[in-house]
Amino acid sequence: MTWVDGVVLAVLAVSAVVAFFRGLVQEVLGVGAWIGAALLALLLRPSLAPLLLDKVEAPWLADVLVVAGVFIVVLVVLKIIIA
Repeated sequence: MTWVDGVVLAVLAVSAVVAFFRGLVQEVLGVGAWIGAALLALLLRPSLAPLLLDKVEAPWLADVLVVAGVFIVVLVVLKIIIA
């Protein structure tokens, strides 16, 4: 093996390590986005659900709509930020 082979192998090894950690960070941030969206949706439910009670008769339906809406909006925003 010549010194050129050693340099090529070193560059490949460094590239593999960088790619591994880049993928790991993306996955961790992706899971964090799902958890953050769920937490924010549950935290905002008590303050936003009463706003829908004028339009929806069932309180449980207002809760479901608020949680789902906030979850989707926050998840999309966080995924855009991460990407």
